[in-house]
Amino acid sequence: MGCHPGEVAIDRTCDDCGRPHGRPRVDVGSLDAIDVSVTHAGSFVAVAIVVAGRVGVDIDMIPATYDDLLDVVAH
Repeated sequence: MGCHPGEVAIDRTCDDCGRPHGRPRVDVGSLDAIDVSVTHAGSFVAVAIVVAGRVGVDIDMIPATYDDLLDVVAH
């Protein structure tokens, strides 16, 4: 990003209520085209970062009883 890590601000202000639990936004001065998505489930974490456009990532824990369903809905 071409800057010191301390210069990167992450804002999580919710667009609906203003509380700090919203989608993360990265503010690095002139770099305003960075979009971030973060998700977690159990001990797994996924992070997606792009410099153009919007990105979304999501993970969920699936009980073992749904193993047969995975072949149908996931590739």
